[in-house]
Amino acid sequence: MNQFVIFLRGVNVGGNATVKMDVLKKSLAENGCRQVITYINSGNIWVTTENDQKTTIKIIKEIIQLKFGITVEMILKTKEELSEIITHDPFDPKETTDPSRKIVMMLSKTIDSVKMDAFKKEAKWNEIYRFAGNLLYVYYPDGAGRSKFTNNFVENKLQVVSTARNWNTLQKMIDLFAPATN
Repeated sequence: MNQFVIFLRGVNVGGNATVKMDVLKKSLAENGCRQVITYINSGNIWVTTENDQKTTIKIIKEIIQLKFGITVEMILKTKEELSEIITHDPFDPKETTDPSRKIVMMLSKTIDSVKMDAFKKEAKWNEIYRFAGNLLYVYYPDGAGRSKFTNNFVENKLQVVSTARNWNTLQKMIDLFAPATN
């Protein structure tokens, strides 16, 4: 059995791309996923399944299209990959003291040095950020609410699909593994 966490991109935010998590959870259980756990209403899902990553993504996309009539991008991580996101936090704790102001943008691919350099020339705001493979760690010292350093900005500049989660949500998703592994 495989355990995956799926982060849906842009669902249930600002009234756009509405996906009822209880309906999705039931549909996933009806389509071969076990131990389906959702966390808050922003598209965070744990599943245990016999399927591989590509098949799991395909099933979820098909269910969302069929049940809700929308196409949703997503990033899928294994338990190990999610643990590494937390473990390999590149920030100095003295530099990023408020976990509610820290997010991780999970990117659909690793960024090459040419795109990274071009990005760094444009992203000259107060935010502190670090690339790590297919991740972009961001700390918002003034809060994320009015920042120009948004997920859309990152996607447009880097030509990737990206979905962002705050540090507290990532920690909670790790905690959700505990019942599934006991």
